[in-house]
Amino acid sequence: HNTWIRLGDLRLPVWVICGLPQPMQPSSRMRALAEQIPSARYIELDNLGHFGPMQAPAQIAEIIASFPA
Repeated sequence: HNTWIRLGDLRLPVWVICGLPQPMQPSSRMRALAEQIPSARYIELDNLGHFGPMQAPAQIAEIIASFPA
């Protein structure tokens, strides 16, 4: 599939939400991924890890609720 090379083709609002980036983990590549999407907003939550929605469900829900409709 051409998923990764076609990120620049996306034309919709995208939020890339990431916990604290960790070496050798997908989180370490999320800022670069967001930079490939023209309309992306990168949100780093350095107080959270890989399971951010389970660690801070209210914080994640607040972010989701603020997404423009």
